[in-house]
Amino acid sequence: MSTPTDGTAMVSITDSRKAKPRESPFIWVTWLADLMAGARCQWRYWFLTHNQLKEKANEFDDPTFQIRHSRLVTELEQELRDQGLNPEIEYEVRVPLDKRGAELKGSIDCLTDDETSQIATVWECKTVEKKQKHALQTWLYMYLLTKRARFRDKGIRGMVVYPRERLPHRSIPDDFPSQVDFFEQLLVADRPPRKVPGSDCRFCPISLVDCPERQEHSDHDALDEDDGGER
Repeated sequence: MSTPTDGTAMVSITDSRKAKPRESPFIWVTWLADLMAGARCQWRYWFLTHNQLKEKANEFDDPTFQIRHSRLVTELEQELRDQGLNPEIEYEVRVPLDKRGAELKGSIDCLTDDETSQIATVWECKTVEKKQKHALQTWLYMYLLTKRARFRDKGIRGMVVYPRERLPHRSIPDDFPSQVDFFEQLLVADRPPRKVPGSDCRFCPISLVDCPERQEHSDHDALDEDDGGER
């Protein structure tokens, strides 16, 4: 069999590596938190919402981080059990957004539901330096819990847990639901938002196959636990 010399084979190989369109939009909570915290390239999160990557430029798989994070969650779980609570680890929240089947999904590191005080607490463990998006991610989980019948009549609190510090969040801002709705609509819309290639490309999982404007950098700083794209 002869081999095509007109570039057909190369096009076919490239097409097979391109992202696959989702049947309906899907938003991961960490993407939404990044976007709300002022991500420069909004297109990144729009593209991930509408497509499943077949090829990743950056896949966060640092065993050192995984060990530290696992230990932090485990120590927290043991502490809460000693207090008589029943912590739920990796508690999944999934909320439908529209009739097209779009949904928002996330996984809370640890959730406690105290029947005595009638207070549910979102515990988010972070092993990196403090960032604004950590609070936003916690607020998002607190907000999503209000949409579940189990928590509708309970007080909902949040706590960001760092190795040497804990930051409590007793409530979310009054306008937070409308802000969430604005950015959700930005992601599920058919029209993509702005694309800003630059130094942040080194943290983006979208490869040159799907983003020809991607800027490659030799200086790969350590990713934080929320980078790495689709999960």
